[in-house]
Amino acid sequence: MSGTEKDYHSWFKRPELFLPQWVMGYAVEARRGLLKEWHYTGSSFQILSIDVADDVVRRGEVDSFQIGISILDTDRLGDALANPPEPDVNLAASVVESHHWVVGVEEYPPEFEDSFRFGRMRSVPINKFAEQIKAIVQNENFFLISHGPDKSLSFLRSCGVHFEAIETIDTERAVHKFFKVPPDKVEIKRELIKEMGVPCQDPDLAGNAAHFTLRILLKVVCGDVDQHPQKEGVPVHKWSLLLQRIVGSPSKKRKLRRMRTSPVDSSE
Repeated sequence: MSGTEKDYHSWFKRPELFLPQWVMGYAVEARRGLLKEWHYTGSSFQILSIDVADDVVRRGEVDSFQIGISILDTDRLGDALANPPEPDVNLAASVVESHHWVVGVEEYPPEFEDSFRFGRMRSVPINKFAEQIKAIVQNENFFLISHGPDKSLSFLRSCGVHFEAIETIDTERAVHKFFKVPPDKVEIKRELIKEMGVPCQDPDLAGNAAHFTLRILLKVVCGDVDQHPQKEGVPVHKWSLLLQRIVGSPSKKRKLRRMRTSPVDSSE
């Protein structure tokens, strides 16, 4: 691998360099010094989406809920962009790690598992939830991606989990700002998912919804890249084609690899 290729590979392991400048300029205009410091010190951060549904409150406290957490694995994305995998490889299953947790409910119907199309569904005791989500989300070290105003962080605070994102990137607002699309013409999430051509009977299920939000981000990124001329020596359009593969990858029940930061699963 040439020195230039190595540079490209390292770029895509840094979300601040993976996301096109328009995203970073929109989200973190006041924090460029910090991003520059992270780049030179080799630090990185997470890009993730969180979706919450079916919350039940009793006596003023959250009793149960469902939560989807989807994390873009920038290390694996960097590997794929440096060495594009074979066409039959499901890229979304490789680079996006998605969770659906049923919190505060000990059992759920086995067929309910099949409705989550992108990973494993798990039951998490309410008294273990804070510990387990903190094991996979790096507080104060992540970009939160939403489509529309985010409500997940305020909900988590009501559960005693106080996360602070570096910044929240609202792809709905980004489409309006960067593609000059009037707010009333920005496509709703279900329409964007339909355009991807990825069959999913329940796209609103928390785990599916969080996963699709990250695909929407990549779809918007591709749209922006394709509007700009090719830069000499930087194969951004080749990268765009690979990102399009991720956006259009069929659903797959990814078996999550064990990581040091993953919550313990007693079933394994």
